[in-house]
Amino acid sequence: MLGTMLLLLALLPGTTALPSEPPEPPFPAAPGPWLRQPLFSLELSDAEDAFPRRAGPLEVPADSRVFVQAALARPSPHWGLALHRCSVTPSSRPALGPALALLRGGCSADSSVTFPPPRPLLGAARLARFSFRLRPVFNASVQFLHCQLSRCRRRRLRRARWTPAPLTLPPLAPCLPQDEACAGAGSGNDESLGANSPHLHTLTQPIVVTVPRLPPSERAAVLREGISGVQKRGGEDI
Repeated sequence: MLGTMLLLLALLPGTTALPSEPPEPPFPAAPGPWLRQPLFSLELSDAEDAFPRRAGPLEVPADSRVFVQAALARPSPHWGLALHRCSVTPSSRPALGPALALLRGGCSADSSVTFPPPRPLLGAARLARFSFRLRPVFNASVQFLHCQLSRCRRRRLRRARWTPAPLTLPPLAPCLPQDEACAGAGSGNDESLGANSPHLHTLTQPIVVTVPRLPPSERAAVLREGISGVQKRGGEDI
């Protein structure tokens, strides 16, 4: 058996180098600035000026006020931020279903929604803020705030050299003050943006609904009533 194997090895031709395979195509280059996705931040708090808040989901009692702040992750003197739709649902997915609608077209869709007065801009920072009263949907202990955002043009950009690209996005709408955007009935800053617009981005934040705490005086009264009830039942059993 060993002799047969040695004979076969002797008859085999010399080892030849395999033809080199074509090199793998390189990773595609980074897309141009017209294709990069803008980054946003969405924060929640239980106080108007408590931003940024500690890490973790917001914990608030039901029927309390929640403060919302949205911003561009990288402030720019050329771009602003537009809030389009916001709603609260018991699901982490912003799908169709039971929801507490808060904003439609950037305008209030719930009587509890309030907008703070506009503040002077600090540098290139531009924030979008509003607050609402939390009414849990289906009394679920965890609710989710879903907000649709997009960039908007803050001022006219300088004309720059344009390079043809296979994929281009439609131009962004100009930024409008909240009162001006909601001036007419049914108007809003997302009338020109469809549900599948590439400019729209949805951000989600969880809200943990806690049991409201009674004031100390009420807690003491409830405790006294509980003790007296136990004493009465104990006296009846004797």
